[in-house]
Amino acid sequence: MSLNSFALEHKAQIAATIGLVTFALAKHKLTPGGIVVATVVATVHMLDPYPVFFWLLVPFFLLGVLVTKIGHAEKARLTKSADGSAGGEGPRGWMQVVANGGVASVLIALHTFLSTSSPFMSPRAGVWPGVHAPVLQRLLPIGIIAHYGAVAADTFGSELGIL
Repeated sequence: MSLNSFALEHKAQIAATIGLVTFALAKHKLTPGGIVVATVVATVHMLDPYPVFFWLLVPFFLLGVLVTKIGHAEKARLTKSADGSAGGEGPRGWMQVVANGGVASVLIALHTFLSTSSPFMSPRAGVWPGVHAPVLQRLLPIGIIAHYGAVAADTFGSELGIL
C-alpha cells in the first residue's frame, strides 16, 4: 500500500488524529514525547482492517480528559504530584500513553498481520501463522476491546475514586 492510497483510505482517521494532537498540544494534555507516542499508537490502530479499533481511541482520550477535569480543584487539594509538590499531575507523558495504548497496539499489530496473511501457512515456519490463526484472529478483537475497557476503568477509577 502506497502512502497516497493509505492517506486517501484513512483521511477521516488522519483528520481525527490531527485534531486530537492539536487539542492535546493547545490544552497541555500530553508532553511532546506523549504526542509522538500517541501518534505512533494512532497509526498502528489505523493499519488494521477494522476501523473500530482506531475509533475506540477517540472516546477513550476525550472521556479521560473529561473525568480528569471533574473535581479538579478538590483532587489538587487531596493529592501530590510525582515531584512532591501540591496538586495533581500535569500533562501525560509517553510512558502513560504506552501504558494505556501499548498492549492494544501490540494486539492490533498481530491482528493486522493475521488479517493480511494466509491462515494456513505451516506452524513450523517460526513467526508465520499456522492453522490456528483464524481462531486467534477472531479472538484478538475481544482482547483489544477488553484492554480499552480495563484502561478506561483504571483511568475513571483513579480520577473519580478520589472524590
